[in-house]
Amino acid sequence: MRISLGILLLLVQNMYANPRLPEIFSDGMVVQRNSNLKIWGWGTPKEPIKVSVSWSDTTAETVVNSFAYWEVRIPVPDKRGSQTINIKGYSERILKDVLIGEVWLCSGQSNMEMTFDWGEMHANEVANDQNNNIRFFTVEKAAADVPQQQIPGKWEAIAPETIRSKSATAYFFTKRLQAQLGNVPIGVIVSAWGGTPLEVWAPKSAVDQSEVLRNSAANLKPSDYCPHQASVVYNTMIHPMVGFPVAGVLWYQGESNVGNDTYASMLKAFFDSWRQAWKADFQVYIVQLAPYNYDGDVQYGTALREQQRLFCEQYSGAHLAVISDAGDAADIHPRDKKTVGERLATLALVNHYKRLDKSFNNPIIRNVRWEKKGIVLEFDPIFNFVQKTGTAFFEVADAAGNFVKVPVKVSKNTLVISCKFAPTALRYGWQDEASATIFTSQGMPLSGFSLKKS
Repeated sequence: MRISLGILLLLVQNMYANPRLPEIFSDGMVVQRNSNLKIWGWGTPKEPIKVSVSWSDTTAETVVNSFAYWEVRIPVPDKRGSQTINIKGYSERILKDVLIGEVWLCSGQSNMEMTFDWGEMHANEVANDQNNNIRFFTVEKAAADVPQQQIPGKWEAIAPETIRSKSATAYFFTKRLQAQLGNVPIGVIVSAWGGTPLEVWAPKSAVDQSEVLRNSAANLKPSDYCPHQASVVYNTMIHPMVGFPVAGVLWYQGESNVGNDTYASMLKAFFDSWRQAWKADFQVYIVQLAPYNYDGDVQYGTALREQQRLFCEQYSGAHLAVISDAGDAADIHPRDKKTVGERLATLALVNHYKRLDKSFNNPIIRNVRWEKKGIVLEFDPIFNFVQKTGTAFFEVADAAGNFVKVPVKVSKNTLVISCKFAPTALRYGWQDEASATIFTSQGMPLSGFSLKKS
């Protein structure tokens, strides 16, 4: 078979007839409304690139650089309906069925990854759900020693044939969010891997610059379920989408870092690095560890919950989703993901969307009064506490440091703890299996905590 020179030249030209895009830019994608959308890809050096969109007359033009890379930015309004994005270089590519709405990045380990099939849960609530305005981009597991260009995954709308393989936490988050935001399209990018410690999700630059990340990474132990080398998961499952606009990040992780007393500092270095990579101070929503009977130290998980609480109270734009009422002391993978997802959505509706008032937030102690025979905890006046039945898990320490259980009295936004001596310390929920008994009138549980008299 003979091929003419002209056809051969055409075939060679088509080999380079890009433009190529990251997989996150594809048919059915959701883009963040009211953002400046960064679109990037690769082509032939000096190849002219022109990007146009259906939602406006705006076009952006550039030229592929000597590294075969190009990028442009296009303003995105708040607009409904199916849209298109046209990328034209030596050839043309049209992205179809693009929706404009809210995009959230959901990351962490197994409890974020946990699908309806995996957990065999909430079957009656989701079996027949079909919603073209909720779309998932589930990142496939991969790891590499160096940052990658492509991200393994694809966009899919919620349908009976797809729902069972989606993150249950992310699903319930989107459902509550959408119900409050008026059926706005919502895209969730789920990039999670069971068993992974935080360090594998941090970029190498952050590990190199942060002493706590570096020291912790040096002590990671091998696992049969996931990589335990710093940065290798970030390189494949986060780096290729850096710059893709998101409303915020949901982080459901920590079980693989229990016993680490520097976790709060690690979270700070970690989210600083993600914000720097995105060049955006997006809000972060941390899911606190659920009650679970960890082997070993009786306060193994409790201490990490305290680190999560301290981080969220100290880091601007961080919010804590307390789920101590939705755990299972015998199962590290509790089946109640609806409470988790909806609680995250509630916090986002308060702090990001301003659709709910601040009484729906997680309550934080504003003042502590140490008295001769008791302690008074004062919270913001917007809160009104309710005590549910069960063990209260309040303990105070005497001068010798011995802790004893004590009763608590609820009075609107104040908790009054009484004892028979001058207390030197107070703790609540300071057991790995402790479930919440103090809630706000809006249903938000009080996080466990530990305080010492100064």
